[in-house]
Amino acid sequence: MVASVFGMVLGGDLDDRRGSQAAVLAGVATFATGLLAGGLSGSMAVFIAARALQGVGGGIISVALYVLAGRAYEPELRPRLTPAKH
Repeated sequence: MVASVFGMVLGGDLDDRRGSQAAVLAGVATFATGLLAGGLSGSMAVFIAARALQGVGGGIISVALYVLAGRAYEPELRPRLTPAKH
């Protein structure tokens, strides 16, 4: 979970600097690297590090997808974060 939050911060910064395509690709590459390392791990320490890498990658992907959704829809079509007035 901590690695995912760290990945979200990295993903937001990367998306701002390089764009959503670069952020998604970096997130997928990081997640896949962690997945491969976890599958090939020979010790618990390597496995835990690989799972942390997967968390970072997942965090990067999630933020990049949120940004893409925000850019794809007009502000009027996005859900409101404030309570509805009755």
